[in-house]
Amino acid sequence: MTSAMQIATIPGETYAVTVTSPCTVCAVMPKSSPLLLITIEVPGQYLVVAPTTALYIDDDSALVTRSFKSAPVGMFSRKVSSGGAIGQESIELSLAPDGPRDNLNSCGFAFAVEEAGILRSIAIEGRTGYEFHKNPVWMKLWRAVPGAVPVWLAVSLNSVIQQNDALNTWDFEEGVPLRAGDRLVATTHREEGKESREFSVDGTDGKLLARVCAIPATEGIGCLDDSGSVAWNYLPSGTITLSREANLADYAQVAVLDESVFGSTRKRPQTLYVLRAASSPSNYP
Repeated sequence: MTSAMQIATIPGETYAVTVTSPCTVCAVMPKSSPLLLITIEVPGQYLVVAPTTALYIDDDSALVTRSFKSAPVGMFSRKVSSGGAIGQESIELSLAPDGPRDNLNSCGFAFAVEEAGILRSIAIEGRTGYEFHKNPVWMKLWRAVPGAVPVWLAVSLNSVIQQNDALNTWDFEEGVPLRAGDRLVATTHREEGKESREFSVDGTDGKLLARVCAIPATEGIGCLDDSGSVAWNYLPSGTITLSREANLADYAQVAVLDESVFGSTRKRPQTLYVLRAASSPSNYP
């Protein structure tokens, strides 16, 4: 049976707790009993954000190390996997590198996905110094297929009346998986065309009126013309936000779980009882 240990912590900081047996981690409260933060059922390493100045762990052989990154959202909603606790984190990817800016009009754009994840939103900088229509537009997402019509993926949850000098954001239901290396096509559409899954552009009232940046010439990547073809080596300035599984190894130093890791911890005396077989009942006392 293990005993408890108390570790001094800094409120708001993240700590990696490494254990070899099931235990609980609590926050030591100044005027009440300890507050349960996490129940660990599978040995491994977990992240804990300390809400008070001390953590209480009912395993005195646990290792506690301050992490250099904050715990991602939902870190404790999943079991340990391959020695690392898994949660969800958000990542933000740039749609265009810095470069000369122009104000080209387009019906959408095609780009490559650098990292895998679940699509959450696409944010585009509104173009500058240009008066344009005030019709709300929806954004649709397609996966480009070489030599074929793009494959339908999703439509945004919201429409946007695009604004000058503002970040125009289209949100997507979490559940659109994107793979690293995918070529995607995003198109904007009027209200009347948002339900259709047939690949098309909607013309003047459906155009993406965005600030764009020049990018190196890349086949199949750039703004779209009215026919849906890539016409310019430009991409809108903005970001795409993904959510993905976060491995603890990205957040803290992960210890190898073997006996040598715990060699410096205090050893408790153990008693071993051996029952020796006898040839007859008369040999027992």
